Amino acid sequence: MHYVVEALVVGLYSTSVFLVLKEMCKIFGDYSNPSYLFYFSVGFMKHLMGYFTGIHNYYCFYGYACKKQEKQSYQQPHLNNTTNLLLESVLEGIWFLTFILLLKSYISPIPLLIFLIGSFTHILAEYVGVHHYFCDWCYIK
Repeated sequence: MHYVVEALVVGLYSTSVFLVLKEMCKIFGDYSNPSYLFYFSVGFMKHLMGYFTGIHNYYCFYGYACKKQEKQSYQQPHLNNTTNLLLESVLEGIWFLTFILLLKSYISPIPLLIFLIGSFTHILAEYVGVHHYFCDWCYIK
């Protein structure tokens, strides 16, 4: 049940990233027809900013998947390697773009879709094992 609460928070966080990027696009140009790059950027920035804001670090200590694993000592947040951070952010951008392309004709408004994608992908990552990979990077075995 704890991962459901996490998923709701991730959904809210994803929606917040979307709304901030949307407002930035309005400032710098026309937002009337968002591009694929925009939707990719939502997922990319969600992951990237999660690192810089300390959300990843928080998850290493308190996340459902990480708390289930027995670890001996904590190290720096898992993405102390810039290449890994960028690669994972690109993968999350592709992940978001894929789900938006599949679902945007069925679910509207877009902020609701972003919330659902953020929440659903968090739960999916929990069951597929992506979060265990993340937790392995959080600790020295």
